[in-house]
Amino acid sequence: AAARPTPATLPANPVALPPLADAFAALLAAERGETPSHVAWPATMAPPQPSADAIAEQITTRVLEQIGPRVDAAVRTSVADLVSQLAERLIRDEIERIKAAIK
Repeated sequence: AAARPTPATLPANPVALPPLADAFAALLAAERGETPSHVAWPATMAPPQPSADAIAEQITTRVLEQIGPRVDAAVRTSVADLVSQLAERLIRDEIERIKAAIK
């Protein structure tokens, strides 16, 4: 069995960012060569969060691990039934073709 990836966890203490208006004011001040002193930026950044694709892959893997054996058994049964019915019909058709050719 493949190792199950661990789900992403939120940080214990989320990093608080300054209000959006203050952030834009700080950017404008930096572009003007000024040093904004009133905006407090966090010292550390939060760890990157997994992408939506990574989360979807984790969910898909877990769902398939849980329902895989049941789906596999159901598919095998359905395929066996369909192949049996198809083989029976082909044999009947071939018998009818041979009978028609003999007459």
